[in-house]
Amino acid sequence: MQKVFVVTQIEIGHCLLDKCLRLARMKRKDLVKKTGISKQRLSEYSTKKTVMTVETMYTIALAIGCEEKDLYERNVVKKLWQEGN
Repeated sequence: MQKVFVVTQIEIGHCLLDKCLRLARMKRKDLVKKTGISKQRLSEYSTKKTVMTVETMYTIALAIGCEEKDLYERNVVKKLWQEGN
C-alpha cells in the first residue's frame, strides 16, 4: 500500500514593495537613502525582473517598518505526492 502525502509549497507572486512604501508614506528615494539599495534595483524588484534575497527582504522591511511577508504576494499550492514517485 503506497502512502499519499499532501505537499504544501509557497509560490512567490507580485512584489508589493510600492504598496508597502505608500503605506509607510515613503518614496523610493527615501528607501535608497536608508538601505543603500539602488533605485534601479528597487525597480527590478517591483517589476519582478529580480527577486529579493532573504537578506534584502529583512533590510527593506526594517527600513519601511513592515514585515518581510508583506513584500510579496504568496500563493499556497498543495500537491498530492505518492511514495515511490
